[in-house]
Amino acid sequence: MKLFFRNLKPFAGILVIAMIVLGVQAYTSLKLPDLMSDMVNAGIKATNSKATDFIWGKGVEMILVTLVGAGAAVLVSFIAAIIGTGISRNLRKEVFEKVTSFSQGEFNNFSTASLITRNTNDISQVQMVSILGIRLLCYSPILGIGGIVMALRKSTSLGWIIAVSLLVVFLIIGMLFILITPKFKRLQKLTDKINLIARENLTGLLIIRAFNAKDHELERFNESNENLRSVSRIIMGTMGGLFPTMMFVMNATAVAILWYGGKSIDMGNMQVGDMIAFIQYSMQIIMSFLLLTMVFVLLPRAGISLSRLQEVLETPVEIFTTDDREPVGYTVEFNDVCFKYGDAEKNVIDHITFTAEEGKTTAIIGSTGSGKSTILQLIPRLFDVTCGNVTIGGVDVRRMDLKKLRDMIGYVPQKGMLFKGTFASNLRFGDPRGSDDAVKKALAQAQAMDFVSENGIEGEVSQGGANLSGGQKQRIAIARALIKNAPIYIFDDTFSALDYKTDRELRMALRNEMSHATVIMVAQRVSMIKDADRIIVLDNGEIVGQGTHDYLINNCPVYIEIAKSQPNMEIGQTQENGNILNSQADGKGGEINEQA
Repeated sequence: MKLFFRNLKPFAGILVIAMIVLGVQAYTSLKLPDLMSDMVNAGIKATNSKATDFIWGKGVEMILVTLVGAGAAVLVSFIAAIIGTGISRNLRKEVFEKVTSFSQGEFNNFSTASLITRNTNDISQVQMVSILGIRLLCYSPILGIGGIVMALRKSTSLGWIIAVSLLVVFLIIGMLFILITPKFKRLQKLTDKINLIARENLTGLLIIRAFNAKDHELERFNESNENLRSVSRIIMGTMGGLFPTMMFVMNATAVAILWYGGKSIDMGNMQVGDMIAFIQYSMQIIMSFLLLTMVFVLLPRAGISLSRLQEVLETPVEIFTTDDREPVGYTVEFNDVCFKYGDAEKNVIDHITFTAEEGKTTAIIGSTGSGKSTILQLIPRLFDVTCGNVTIGGVDVRRMDLKKLRDMIGYVPQKGMLFKGTFASNLRFGDPRGSDDAVKKALAQAQAMDFVSENGIEGEVSQGGANLSGGQKQRIAIARALIKNAPIYIFDDTFSALDYKTDRELRMALRNEMSHATVIMVAQRVSMIKDADRIIVLDNGEIVGQGTHDYLINNCPVYIEIAKSQPNMEIGQTQENGNILNSQADGKGGEINEQA
């Protein structure tokens, strides 16, 4: 609840106003039965015009009190809406900012569907309870306690009826809490799951159709949907039975008051108007506890939602700025670097040491799962190393300002993720101040103008780049990095979807454009990296060879094997049976002397 009260604090002033207005509303609600009691008692005794005037006066007073109460109720609702929506806005902003500060490690602890549910459904629960809480949580106790006081003023002999009714109400509330509270946590988890399945199906619709898996996915969705319906039915059914149960208690209370109140009237111990007022106060008392129960029933769900939000907000961010050291140059060095994910026992990469020099291209190649992409993600600190260090210009990246570090890197991820908007707006992620000419230049360098020119740089890009092919998305992602004119470029297998002609033209354009920069690239095709100044060969997370293409093709078994698996690649001097002659590759990852 600390999270809730922290977000409620900015609205303390307006909340005080709401409490005052609630007091006015409660006073008007309690005043009306008293006025009616006086009117009825006077009406029964009325024998002259003076009594009639008294009745008319009380009637006018009741109308005025009703109008004031109605105005107070509208004002309280308006203030409650301001506070409730303000709290949800602040929570949503806080959670979103926290999630965007996550490293990939923290992000992997929560599913995308769960984070979406927390930032929408959970916050909506908090908003609803905030609004109802202000309107009812404060109003109902005032009305209930005030009603008891006013009812006892009319008759103390019937007070036991109210006591019995409240005891029954409290028993009902207790049973409701026991039945409902455990279900709310399960309800939120099931909401997470159904969002996850729906998101997977919408994202992977083409795959589902291609493999004719519609029936399987429909069955999976229906199972999750049925579980959600089952839990919701129990909750709604239990809550649905609350109102008729309370109505029965209220009507039974009214009958008891009429029965025993009628006897008191016959004995001359009570007036008719007082009995009517006593009934109305009894109804107000029970109704106030009914309204209070509705809030208390929703409080556990809001509490669970707050704990889920708190879980996100209290997740420690492992990657943050610790210093602001400036690098001298842009040479990237890996010094005995190891890395493993989370609590995994085995390292993904082991004792990686190499240097990517400024103004040169360093390529990384290896089998699937050998740790190529992981190495690249350590440079902009998407993850932090487990041991060793990564330096730029002699400065450990962990000692650099995180924003400045990422500003100096043009990063093109394996998946060319695009955002809904235009070609220009997507490129301006790289440089928000990029001019139209800069956008066109970057697109031309990335060999993307052939399809962009059809609609211009303001042409529409769908969410995720759904209206573009894989190769087109990759070229736009490359252009987005190029517009930064960064001193360091990282390409994570970003040429895989390109045909050979486009690939060759793009690499020639990039070679001219990035001659000044430190370029590190991951590739699957040997033909793409054969001209690199240095090639790093990975196998099972370890370096098994370093050098130029000419050196590795004759001396590194893993590199030769990769090259053999690809067409039109010339393999170095080999025997007919494929054994390598004069192989001097360092199988443990030590640097290979190209002069050997």
